[in-house]
Amino acid sequence: MVENKWTQVWLIKLKDAVKIRGFSPKTGGNYAHCLAEFLTRFPGHPNKITAEDCKSHLLYLLENRRLSATTVNLHREAIRFFFKEVLKSGDPLLTVQRLKEPQKLPRILSSQEILKLINSTLNAKHRLLLSLAYAGGLRLAELVALKCTDIDFNRDVIHIRKGKGSKDRIVMLSPVIKTEISGYIIFVKPREYLFESMRGGPLHPRTVQCVFEQACSRIGLEGKLGIHSLRHSFATHLLEGGTDLRYIQALLGHQSSKTTEIYAHVAANYISKITSPFDRLVVAGGVRSNS
Repeated sequence: MVENKWTQVWLIKLKDAVKIRGFSPKTGGNYAHCLAEFLTRFPGHPNKITAEDCKSHLLYLLENRRLSATTVNLHREAIRFFFKEVLKSGDPLLTVQRLKEPQKLPRILSSQEILKLINSTLNAKHRLLLSLAYAGGLRLAELVALKCTDIDFNRDVIHIRKGKGSKDRIVMLSPVIKTEISGYIIFVKPREYLFESMRGGPLHPRTVQCVFEQACSRIGLEGKLGIHSLRHSFATHLLEGGTDLRYIQALLGHQSSKTTEIYAHVAANYISKITSPFDRLVVAGGVRSNS
């Protein structure tokens, strides 16, 4: 990919605009990647790029690059942000609807699988990483950003600072995790971040993903799994245990209850308690049972 002379200039302006809006570094990085590809395809000053050019670019990503609907939608949002917030020239994709994304149910690990996953990890730091990800339903970015001062041992809560959407929240600090964190801090003596890298500062997210993937491999868990599966499992197990959906929404930091409601579709005891209409046919004598 050969960048035109404007690309670096506008990428810097984009990053500044992202910071001003308070977007996460991950969002800023994604937008910058999308914009770099977009501007490379249209050399010259961005003011000369038309709405039709923007539409044709999305079509190119979809048909030529064969990118997923989710990825094309990300490119769409990056282009819209650039024109509205950096060029201040309006929205060239205002009339272009988001592509419909497939609604996939999250994969939920059983309590037994999570127990095996954690017990297979002998490294104390890695063991606590996985335990805390599940015990608090933390996102990966929240896990690596956790500081020692965020653990409130007196109130038995964990403070999540600037989670998704730059929102703070608190989650429970279970007695077992409390004991494990106390022992870990005494033994490891982290300076600022609870989980520090060898060079200091927070662990890289990819390191945490590798820890999770290696644990999955050790116990024979197959399929595409990420550490976010522990957060999904946390929410589903809470729902199966009778926790109100509203409290789960607050614990997860979801802005909309609709995001949390997906766990009602995978909570096993919710689904298993529903009587199939077929069973009523058997009871009523309309269908002969083999038993």
